[in-house]
Amino acid sequence: IIQGRRPVKRWLLLLSCTASRALHIEVLSDYSADSVLHAFERFWARRGLTEGTIYLDQATAFKAAANAVATIQGQTSFPEFVKQALGPFAQTHPLRFSFAPARAPWGQGAVERMVGLVKGSLRPILWRRPLSDEELATIATKVEATVNMRPICPSESPEDPLPLTPAALVAPRAILSLQPADGSFSGADSGSLAAKRLLASFRRREKILDAWWSRWSRDYMSALRARHFQENRRRGAAIQPSQGDLFLIADRSPRATWKLGRVLKVFPDAAGVIRSVLIRASNGHEAVRPVSHLIELELGTETNEQPEQSPGEAVA
Repeated sequence: IIQGRRPVKRWLLLLSCTASRALHIEVLSDYSADSVLHAFERFWARRGLTEGTIYLDQATAFKAAANAVATIQGQTSFPEFVKQALGPFAQTHPLRFSFAPARAPWGQGAVERMVGLVKGSLRPILWRRPLSDEELATIATKVEATVNMRPICPSESPEDPLPLTPAALVAPRAILSLQPADGSFSGADSGSLAAKRLLASFRRREKILDAWWSRWSRDYMSALRARHFQENRRRGAAIQPSQGDLFLIADRSPRATWKLGRVLKVFPDAAGVIRSVLIRASNGHEAVRPVSHLIELELGTETNEQPEQSPGEAVA
């Protein structure tokens, strides 16, 4: 980012839960073990202490932080005030760190792919933007909330037609935008100078977030399509929707909203292959769509991407 006339560097720490697929983003002021440990303390203070293994990539700051925690947990000669200052993770909650093999990010499976999609979509949007630290933190937090609103699997309850999202587990009442539904700010430009500055800052952030959403949602749906295509090839079967299945519809949509459709009827061709389906969208509209416009949800099929891990584990 750029502050004044001087470019400064900031880092984003991305944490993801392997149980809920939720994402958490922390802004770091520098690339050091101290900043990483502070970020983990903020994460645990907000989300709760991690009870399982923390899976990390080969970043030098991660290695230094893990070595520091391991050293502290193995020592008994530290003064009491030092132990208190080092936080709860160094005292009563032993942590296990597991590092992915060097130059093999695919070892983390779906979690690493999501981290890569968010990083790849944020980097070109935020590069050399004249943002303050507060604006960067706000954008990062709203990106986190938006990613956690994605549908990952259908609800198992017949009374609940909505799909399950990571936000339903970690932040079910999140409000993602203060912008009016019609997108207008009538009368706002006639206020005081301070109000105009606040409005200009808000519009700038919304423009950045909309640009990020356009890129990330496109990349996310492309990644889902490619992953399910590979899975179907491995199983030797193409996608075969059935009545009642829930799919993403490959259309553009406003930020933090997804077009979903439930299959009402399938239309097989002469060879018995389903080429199109009748779907009912979330707004109640019914239409016939080709199967190529439907995308399976993130957890819509059984996968073997992740190693067996217990709930609550985090991946950075």
